[in-house]
Amino acid sequence: MFFRSTVGIHASRVEQITLQLNERMGIRPKFGELSKSRLAAIARVHGDLHLLGAHPHVSPAEEENWTDEQIVQHWRKRDDRIRALVDTYPATEQGLDYEDLLRDATELRTLESQIVHYASLVNQYGEILHELHAGNGAFLKRIKDPKKEYTLLPPLDAVRRLLQRIPGRFQELGAIYWRIERQLRLDQPVDARYYVEHAVPLTTSMLIHPTTCTAYTLWRSYLQLNSRPEEVTRLSTPVES
Repeated sequence: MFFRSTVGIHASRVEQITLQLNERMGIRPKFGELSKSRLAAIARVHGDLHLLGAHPHVSPAEEENWTDEQIVQHWRKRDDRIRALVDTYPATEQGLDYEDLLRDATELRTLESQIVHYASLVNQYGEILHELHAGNGAFLKRIKDPKKEYTLLPPLDAVRRLLQRIPGRFQELGAIYWRIERQLRLDQPVDARYYVEHAVPLTTSMLIHPTTCTAYTLWRSYLQLNSRPEEVTRLSTPVES
């Protein structure tokens, strides 16, 4: 990545996007008052399992084909990671039980954690678009799973599919998904190769102006770059080439 994102930077962006979604999408009148502190806390800890090394993502389609033994092994490894984190870090985050937050963030059992999950995917989508606009051709390549014989989609298409599957996975979140999707415009064609081939060095002034890509512009607006100069600096200063 030209603009490497650490677990901490990702968590900060996801928290910002989560709270923006909560404010902009009118979630509370339909589903009752959500806990803003719980939303923020889950966003801050949702990536903590990565602190113990690579935490492999498992898609619902893959899990459907697992044997009972594979399912048990996967959840046992997840529980081992959670216990290790709980033994290492403070017992609470923003006054909320750390272990409960971690389990909710991985099991996605509440609307709050589902919104955070959606915000995390939105951030991944935005970060990929940012890399493409910066000319990073690595994000044109299809993702290959070393454990399987087939080739997967390019990163942008893979994340888009995960976003589009939200309505089928989460009933409550799916009920408000279409309002979110209309703003994100996942149906808008994205010519990733064109962005890479016509990329110019990103400047701080460029980052606060709209682009022709609706999703990319919306992601940047979620990050509130006008009031967060440190984020503008991160997004305009390559750390890798």
